[in-house]
Amino acid sequence: MPTNESLPDVRIPSTITFGTLGMVFRGVGNPLTMHLDGFYIRRNHFNDYVAYGNGIYLTGEDYLVCPIGEFDLSLGTIELWLRPDFDEDNYDFYHTLKNRAIFQFNNNANDVFGLMSTYNGLEVYSGNLTDGIEVLTLTGLGTSILDVTFHLGIVFSNDGTQIANDGSTIRVYLNNILIAKSNVTWDIYDNKHFQFVLGGQGPLALKEGGWTNTSSMDAVVSNLRIYNYCKTDFEKSILNREDAADDLTKPSSLIEISKNNLTYYKVGDAALPFKFPAVPFDTVTSVYVRTDVPGSLAGKEKRTGGLLVYWDMAI
Repeated sequence: MPTNESLPDVRIPSTITFGTLGMVFRGVGNPLTMHLDGFYIRRNHFNDYVAYGNGIYLTGEDYLVCPIGEFDLSLGTIELWLRPDFDEDNYDFYHTLKNRAIFQFNNNANDVFGLMSTYNGLEVYSGNLTDGIEVLTLTGLGTSILDVTFHLGIVFSNDGTQIANDGSTIRVYLNNILIAKSNVTWDIYDNKHFQFVLGGQGPLALKEGGWTNTSSMDAVVSNLRIYNYCKTDFEKSILNREDAADDLTKPSSLIEISKNNLTYYKVGDAALPFKFPAVPFDTVTSVYVRTDVPGSLAGKEKRTGGLLVYWDMAI
């Protein structure tokens, strides 16, 4: 501990501020010319072991962003192996207490779904940041020892119709054991252009109480998987075995698109994406879409495919 408790603890990397950087060179007296084009300090995010290999370690302001074109917040599953640097009371090795964002989904309509560790415990939140969010708080998980690796599975269905016949909207599994569930429903205002954020700082609406210090997860994550259906059995994931349920046909495989209604392309084709530059004012440009549903579906697939469309407007 620092002798002056009002000063930052220099053992914590996030408290270190680099004011100057110096270099010392030794030689035999010959002149030396050196040109520095710049430098940076890089940290290896994949240097820590978790389940079945190295995982990604996120701390401070670290985050990983993933755009997800075949996902919406009506139903889904997130599973991952987690090795946190904090206990169930949210204190780390240096006895620092702060909000820690594990993951979140969000869109332009402020719909959110995510997981955060706070002084209350692990909190699964859902809803809309404008109209209000619901929080499912998990305590007494038995993770009071730091640096423990465990498997976490979170399943959700916003209207309670997709998980089971009990109307549950959220289920949380710890090492494939159901430890909590909720029956509170929530509305979704936009099912387009979601992105998934691992780590980061989380929504401002969850920073409650007398302190608002929020950071990334301070944990190692591996085997992160996101499903667009409700999965409630994680045994094969824990055993690191293949699961036929993980190989369902993607919704994007069920649609084809065309510019001329003659030649159609599937997702991943080299001719995609379509681009229409410099479209004149008041001009209509058509994109044709058709379905291609195979006969080998397993029955659990989500059958609604969608198109990702972006455009730039200049005035």
